[in-house]
Amino acid sequence: MEEPTSKLDKDNKNSFYETLISLTDKNKEIINIIQDADFNNIDILNSLLKFLEERKFSQNNFPNYIDGFIYSIIYNTNYDLLKTKFPEGIINYKTEKHLDYSDLEKLLIESRFQEADKLTQIKLIKLAGLDNRQWLYFTDIPKIPIKDLKTIDTLWRLYSFDKFGFSIQRSIWFKLNKDWDAFLDNIGWTLKNKTPCRYPIEFIWNTNGPKGHLPLFNQLRGSQSLSALFQHPAWDDK
Repeated sequence: MEEPTSKLDKDNKNSFYETLISLTDKNKEIINIIQDADFNNIDILNSLLKFLEERKFSQNNFPNYIDGFIYSIIYNTNYDLLKTKFPEGIINYKTEKHLDYSDLEKLLIESRFQEADKLTQIKLIKLAGLDNRQWLYFTDIPKIPIKDLKTIDTLWRLYSFDKFGFSIQRSIWFKLNKDWDAFLDNIGWTLKNKTPCRYPIEFIWNTNGPKGHLPLFNQLRGSQSLSALFQHPAWDDK
């Protein structure tokens, strides 16, 4: 991240909030300013909460990764602050299978990406109506409901600075003209000698990984299932 473009008086909560408001459409600057803040200061946290609430009512694309970033800071620092303004979180889980996604969201908020990756696979298998299976065939992919696939994708994007998620991977795949070798290399699933990364030690389980690095989704079982996922009707509106 670049250094913040301006220094703030950390003891002046109004200055902090007003600075954030003035940068409403400048996502990188917002991230820089927030990362420079003192989260042990309750006034700073209250300003972040106020800014998040302002975005909820003013931003057409709420929540996006900026909101996920702010929410995760408050969540991990002083969860009690969220109970009055955001008692049900910042996202409504849309599901056709009545699945609860709060467990996946919690892992992502806490940046426990390896555990979140495993849980994502479990949920996709369940969504496809499969029992006693640890992976998905390409023929299973159409069984996954649109709403649930979008919810999982949104959660990954929210808490990864918009770096991770199936729709992110899909956009990279298309930009590379569906060239699988280039795609796998681009998202960091192969090493410099073009051999596949070994699970889990050669994957990067934080946001320092390349864009599209996570979730893995059947990474060890070839490209057919992933190709089917990228052609799922959930992405027809993109």
